[in-house]
Amino acid sequence: MPLRLAPRVAAILAVGLMIGCAERLYEQRLIEPEGSGSQSCLERCTRLQEECEARQTVREQECADRVAASEADRASCAGSGSDPCPPPESCLGADMSICQRQYEECFSDCGGRVERSLRPRPWETPAPTTSPAARSAG
Repeated sequence: MPLRLAPRVAAILAVGLMIGCAERLYEQRLIEPEGSGSQSCLERCTRLQEECEARQTVREQECADRVAASEADRASCAGSGSDPCPPPESCLGADMSICQRQYEECFSDCGGRVERSLRPRPWETPAPTTSPAARSAG
């Protein structure tokens, strides 16, 4: 194989591996606690999660504003012929997974349980079976 094809083959293999791993996601169940104070505790967890998500949204908007301003600066720098111009900036996006993890910790602190299990891949899920009576009726 020519050396110039090796990076392409490696990229194709990497994408294939990522696709195979992406299908194997987790299923999650939240089992609510029982008890007199559990509902108010869970309401506090929900309020904390909403506040966290609001902070993440504000951070993302602030980042987007900075990126827009830096793009304008880069455009004027490139137009003036100055060198070097500042590198482009980007935002990672609001990371709501932080808020979800905090909620799960709070949920557990309230006495609830968080259960996770691997979701089966489509080819690992057994096909539904029909009974002999159901087959003969059709």
